[in-house]
Amino acid sequence: MIAPRQINDPQPGRWMIKCCRHCPPIAARVFWCSHEPGFPDNPVDQPYLQGQIGLELVPPADVWQRRGHPISEAEFNHQVAWLRWAERNAPTDPRLNYRAPVAIEAIPIPRWSGP
Repeated sequence: MIAPRQINDPQPGRWMIKCCRHCPPIAARVFWCSHEPGFPDNPVDQPYLQGQIGLELVPPADVWQRRGHPISEAEFNHQVAWLRWAERNAPTDPRLNYRAPVAIEAIPIPRWSGP
């Protein structure tokens, strides 16, 4: 049996979360960070917990206190890669602003080119 989650004790992991009922789902994680935020070449003496929602670094409690379902590392990396692509190629996509409610019909349907 899995122990209940302690709301005030964040642990590393990856989830798909929503910031509100009508917000788009977004990949999030809590992870151990061993460098200064924004400076990967500057290691710190003691690793600390860091949170990430989409492309944004946030306090780990911002991720930990939201409801979501667990995802694999591969799925998290795929979601973040898509967000980086969308940031460059589709900056108006509503999924980039994960804190704003959006109507499902506002999210574009992917177009696949056929032979």
